[in-house]
Amino acid sequence: MSRVLDASITLSWRFVDESRPAADAILYRVAASGAVATALWPLEVANALQMGVRRGRIKLAYFELSLRDFAKLPVEIEAATINRAWTDTVALARALDLSM
Repeated sequence: MSRVLDASITLSWRFVDESRPAADAILYRVAASGAVATALWPLEVANALQMGVRRGRIKLAYFELSLRDFAKLPVEIEAATINRAWTDTVALARALDLSM
């Protein structure tokens, strides 16, 4: 089964106040069998962690450790998102009145 990973679940693995047992279970499944994420996922995660450093939620060393740990996960970055962002994604979001 494929898992699609997003930033919110990923960040719950690192921000203690956002941690949930169900999210931890997903981490173990991703570590064991992988997941797929959009090309924006690493940037969203890194940005949120950086904001955590700025706001004093986490230390810089924890930020760096988190990035190294996430880079080790078997996550396939889905490249088609970028190729379709200006065309199909916009059209679908507009047709369904969704955010992009």
